[in-house]
Amino acid sequence: MQEGIALSPNVQSSRSTKTQRLFRARLHLIILFTGLALAVFATSLDETIVAVAAVNISDGFNSFNLYDWVTVSYLISNTGVQPLYWQISDIVGRKGPMMTALAVFFAANAACAWSQSMVSLIIFKTIGGIGGGGMTGLSFVIVADLFRLGITPYLD
Repeated sequence: MQEGIALSPNVQSSRSTKTQRLFRARLHLIILFTGLALAVFATSLDETIVAVAAVNISDGFNSFNLYDWVTVSYLISNTGVQPLYWQISDIVGRKGPMMTALAVFFAANAACAWSQSMVSLIIFKTIGGIGGGGMTGLSFVIVADLFRLGITPYLD
């Protein structure tokens, strides 16, 4: 642009509208990325907290012989369902399976809090692993969908 030449109101309005759209798009991207990072953080925190507290929990239920199953059942179900969530999300889209995984994860963890026996805790942790596997796996898939292939390595 040369000095002394004023832009017409339409051009100025067009530039400000474009800037506003770019700002909104970046803001939505930041919010979405933060939500996905929190989902992965929640599942990781759930794995580590239970691994540390499993001995004390099993002692409270007087069934020390089952304490390994609390973490093992979660990790097996978490790992086993990730490919299923990926395939389902390829068919029906990303949002539905991700919301389902979130609901299953948080409902199962709430049920774990009300467990009355070690067996029920193991069952609810297994169900929580099904939701957690979807959250973890789909978070990485959604991030890969959102960002260009060239900048994805810088996000790790």
